[in-house]
Amino acid sequence: MEAVAWATEGLLNYPKQRYSEKEVQMLKNAVRVLMDIKRNYCNENVKVEDVNRKYDELKDNLFEDFVEEIERDEDLGMVIREMNAELREEEYLDEKHVRNLERFCVKFVKRWIERFLR
Repeated sequence: MEAVAWATEGLLNYPKQRYSEKEVQMLKNAVRVLMDIKRNYCNENVKVEDVNRKYDELKDNLFEDFVEEIERDEDLGMVIREMNAELREEEYLDEKHVRNLERFCVKFVKRWIERFLR
């Protein structure tokens, strides 16, 4: 994921599509938030409300159509919906939801790469 953050700089000059500095900064912020989720929120000492707050921060740094694509995705979109359906906001993540959140981070990066390097 750190390599993805570093590679984001390359989007400024990616030949298939030109991204503005503002767009690249937004994407870098999204990767930073995702890395924070992976490092600090994928454990059983984290409350659901904390994950939701970080997820909202992640969405704030993405293109709107990409957020919609992620949330419609049967696999990626289900992670957050399922967590919220099965646990209350004040509850801590359990082992199942920690694994799902870790998988979400990895799949999200893959989708991010597919999206911006098409």
